[in-house]
Amino acid sequence: MSEQVLQQQPAPKLESHSRPRLFSRLRERLALPLVFGIVIYATVRHLLQAVTKPLWFDELLTEFVSRVPSFSALMRALKAGVDGQPPLFYEIERVGAALSMNEHIGYRLPAILAFSITFICLYFFVARRSGPIIGLVCASLVLFTPLYTLYADEARPYGMFVACIAFALVCYQRAPAVPWAAGLFVSLSLAVCLHLTALLPVALFLAAELFFTYSSKQFRPFVWSALILPCAFFALSWPVLAAQKANYGEHFVSRPHLMEALRTYGEFFRVDTSLGFALAGLCAAGALAALWHVGPSKDPAEGLEPGPPHEHLLVLGLVAYPLIAFGAAGLMHGGAMPRYVLCAVLGVAIAFRYILDWLQPRSVLVCALFLFLTLGTQEFSFWRTLPASDTLFQPATSLLALVDSVHRDELPVVVADPEQYVSLLHYASPSLRSRMVAVVDPPDAVHYLGTDTLDKNVTALSKLTPLNVYDYPAFVVSNRSFLLFTNGSGFEWVPSRLLHDGDSFQILAWKGNGVLYFVSIKPSEQN
Repeated sequence: MSEQVLQQQPAPKLESHSRPRLFSRLRERLALPLVFGIVIYATVRHLLQAVTKPLWFDELLTEFVSRVPSFSALMRALKAGVDGQPPLFYEIERVGAALSMNEHIGYRLPAILAFSITFICLYFFVARRSGPIIGLVCASLVLFTPLYTLYADEARPYGMFVACIAFALVCYQRAPAVPWAAGLFVSLSLAVCLHLTALLPVALFLAAELFFTYSSKQFRPFVWSALILPCAFFALSWPVLAAQKANYGEHFVSRPHLMEALRTYGEFFRVDTSLGFALAGLCAAGALAALWHVGPSKDPAEGLEPGPPHEHLLVLGLVAYPLIAFGAAGLMHGGAMPRYVLCAVLGVAIAFRYILDWLQPRSVLVCALFLFLTLGTQEFSFWRTLPASDTLFQPATSLLALVDSVHRDELPVVVADPEQYVSLLHYASPSLRSRMVAVVDPPDAVHYLGTDTLDKNVTALSKLTPLNVYDYPAFVVSNRSFLLFTNGSGFEWVPSRLLHDGDSFQILAWKGNGVLYFVSIKPSEQN
């Protein structure tokens, strides 16, 4: 009888106020699997793109320098100005190349793995303060930036450098525990050994820790050691920096300007300059509000820890990193490029949580839905336009077709852009390689372009690997006529020099932007 009564009783219903929390916990449990799903997807995507994307000039510099037989030969090449990265970077690239027979994968593998580290670190850094959903949204912002679309599969140190800073952020957030302080030391030491500008991010960490020491009257010796000791590793990079300054400092290819620093925000998030700077300004305002203890209160039941002021200051410094780095480069009369300040992507992505913290959970989900729909559109476009692997040789094949079409086999082929000369030469057929030539003249390059970086760079590279590089005056003395290939790259001074000297050149063939000219040097001029 009692069993029948129990069976007739209705099942207990969930209280209405418990349902939102149940759904919230369900969404949070899905966040971490989504993070690792994105990491797996991104790795596969970058491996496939690496196979189909030709190595460009800077990546070829990485390959040539990494192939030298010894560390002493490596340092000689760097001091000669062949490339300008610290020596540890090339040792890592050498290991990556040994892991794959395909040069397009091997040399890019460290950057591909580094992006996964960056994404995971961003998620855990934000999730500790704002929860898994906001952590996933903020980490996913980097999927729209060049850190994901360009540098995550490029054989250069920028992706690895950013990954070191991202891991350092996670370690610093959990300091002063000794294991995390050790991780902070290792990550910042690697950063200093991977890029010449790494002392600036280290300075941001030092400023944050100084603020903590002043405001809390607490001295954390393990944290200070982890921040100061990595600076000693800069001694390994100093010979490279000195060589770069001596070889390229006077007319470096990119000088720092305020507008260039402002444009980086738009470039990073693929919007115009005003919108990019507005996004960065909004994130900076959120960090400032948190620094002044203005913000929504955290629910202790959610297990979230409020961010300390020194952490907000560090995030604010990363948001403002392009302005800081370009200003420092201007004071030191150095060069600056957007890819040197990719750490700002970390700052903006993290600081975006300050905005999301003010929103209701449903609004955060709407933002997440919009973000992933936009990401889906981006990725659909990527897969739809992914080229086949045989397109690796397409630029060199197109040039060969132009050269063969004019039937002037006795003439050398001058590639006007030295950077393109190296890239085309790498994929050219043996018959075309023997005819391809690059001509250099640093004074002319400065006169017509304002920079002689590429001319000097290719000249130094020709001493490391076989290249047909000649001084322009000597070349035109022994070659009164030749073929000239241009495509309007912006680093071609030879056509301007020919026009100035009154030499004749006529179009023989063209395809797309590429134009092949027949050049005849004036008989009366002794160049």
